[in-house]
Amino acid sequence: MNRVATRFLIVVALGIFCCSAAGARTFLFFPFDEAFSEGALDWVGEGMAESLTGQLAALGIGAVGRDARLDLVERNDLPPSARLSRGTMIRVAQSSGADMLVLGRCGGTERDLQISLRILDVASLKLGGRITAGGPVAMLPQLENELVWRILVHTGLDAGFTRESVAARTRKVPNPAWAGYIRSFYAPSEKEQARLLGEAIDGNADFPAAHFQLGRLYYQNRQWPQAVAHLLKATGDGLPRWRRDFWLGNSFLQSGRLQEAIRMLAPGAFLLQHPPALNNLGVTCLRIGEDTAAAYAFAFAHAHSPGDPTIGTNLALVRGIRGDSGGALAALDAAIPDYPESGMLHFIRGFLLRASGDAGRAADAFERARALGVSLERLESSDPRSWTRPVLQEHPVERVGPPPK
Repeated sequence: MNRVATRFLIVVALGIFCCSAAGARTFLFFPFDEAFSEGALDWVGEGMAESLTGQLAALGIGAVGRDARLDLVERNDLPPSARLSRGTMIRVAQSSGADMLVLGRCGGTERDLQISLRILDVASLKLGGRITAGGPVAMLPQLENELVWRILVHTGLDAGFTRESVAARTRKVPNPAWAGYIRSFYAPSEKEQARLLGEAIDGNADFPAAHFQLGRLYYQNRQWPQAVAHLLKATGDGLPRWRRDFWLGNSFLQSGRLQEAIRMLAPGAFLLQHPPALNNLGVTCLRIGEDTAAAYAFAFAHAHSPGDPTIGTNLALVRGIRGDSGGALAALDAAIPDYPESGMLHFIRGFLLRASGDAGRAADAFERARALGVSLERLESSDPRSWTRPVLQEHPVERVGPPPK
């Protein structure tokens, strides 16, 4: 991407301030209750919720993904891995903004799997009739898809679809790979999780959800090239696209692939008004010399997350670089009382004070930064534009419904 194209992308992104509306109805699935005598089917209950959620989302219908569901459970002060009672599921659904809660059950044997579900209208608490499907486990992808179709018919959402168009969303990943993927959610260690996901991908390269989870694992461990390799393949419908783009953009940034980082971070930053993505877009822009775009991105990030010390420090630094030392120092003086242990806040303050001729106060600020573990010599020898810091941990995006396209 050349410089002109980069500036065009930045200008377009800066002009976007709102996101598109979510679908008319949003579904929330919990793992189906299991009643199996065979331990080999321990993945089916979670797998049903995951598959049905993904197929509805792929059809453009709002469905709360697993990560968002776990966040909701934790916000209700509940352990994310616990099996919940029906009353607790309803309480979580009422706090989620979802319209429909799907309660399911599965049991039987590999030769005779029986699945049933009921749909609760969260607003009226009216529980719909039982929807069922049955057959051998080998036919589970087809059973899942049949349930998706019956959910659409039951809720009156089938008008825009044909049975054939819904059938096209049938899970393509074979059961053994799907089982390994589902079991990776509960792996006792990251090593075991990586093994299960790797085996799921072997022979099933077109498995975006597994690449997403493996990319997440490498991202969390700061293994940037490996994270990029898998996240680039995590492009399937029903995946949380904003999160994938955030991780991928940051991995590009940390790998020095700045133009690609902008391409990933810019649209989501402004479509979702996501403070970490806005901040990291600012970091990337500053490092390629686009100071004005960086200043806008940091300002938007600070407006949405005024208490984040990393974003505040970056905003102060770019203001100082652009000649507004007074505004930058005022912002730092306001932030330091809330974050007195942030060495970078003190270091940037010292840098700005020295630039404005206040050598005494600058020395005090530098000494405080050194005491907090900042390497003054290493930073002083580098370009101030490299002093900005990305925010690698995403804050939750308050959103239900299909991911933005």
